[in-house]
Amino acid sequence: PPPAETTISNFSTGSGGGATVLNVGIPDGATLPANNNPFLDSSFAKKLGYTWLIWEPLAMSDEAKPDQDPKPWLATKWEWAPDYSKVTLTVRDGVKWSDGTPLTADDVDYSFQIQKEHKEVNTYSLAITDVAASGNQVTVSFDGSQYVNRTKILSTQVVNKKQWSAMPDPSKDTVATPVGTGPY
Repeated sequence: PPPAETTISNFSTGSGGGATVLNVGIPDGATLPANNNPFLDSSFAKKLGYTWLIWEPLAMSDEAKPDQDPKPWLATKWEWAPDYSKVTLTVRDGVKWSDGTPLTADDVDYSFQIQKEHKEVNTYSLAITDVAASGNQVTVSFDGSQYVNRTKILSTQVVNKKQWSAMPDPSKDTVATPVGTGPY
C-alpha cells in the first residue's frame, strides 16, 4: 500500500545541480488505515481507487461504451443460459497470483461464494443461488434472469481463496499484504 506521504530524494532539478526533495501527499492525509480490503469503503484501496490494480475482473468493460461487449480478461469466455439465470465461465490458464501460485477455478468459485455468503461484500446485490467449479470452468446460478446484470457479473473482481477464506469477516478484516493478479 502507498504510505500517506512519499518522499523522493536526490531528484535533480537540472538548474543548479542541487538535490530537491519532493513530498507527495494523499488527499485524505494519514487518516486512512493501512488496509487494502476492496470491500471496505474506508480502506486505502477503495479510497484511492486502486482495487482494480490488485484484484482483476473476469472481463473488462468500457463504461463509456455500454453497447460494447466486455473483453475477456481472467475469464477467456462465458456462456449464458438462454434465460440468463446461469453463466459458465472459463478461467484463463497461466495467470499467477502475486505470491507465485496459479489462479484456479476454485479462486473464481470462491469470489462468487464470498458474495453469496457475505451479503455485505455483494456490492452489486447479485441473487446468487449456487456456484460450482469443475476443471477450469465455474458455473454461477442466480434466482432469475440476470440479463441486466451481465456486465456487473463479468466485472467481479477475483480474490485469492487461500487468503480470503482465512478471514473471519471479509467485510471488515484488514488486508495489509494483498495477494492479487493485477500489476500493483
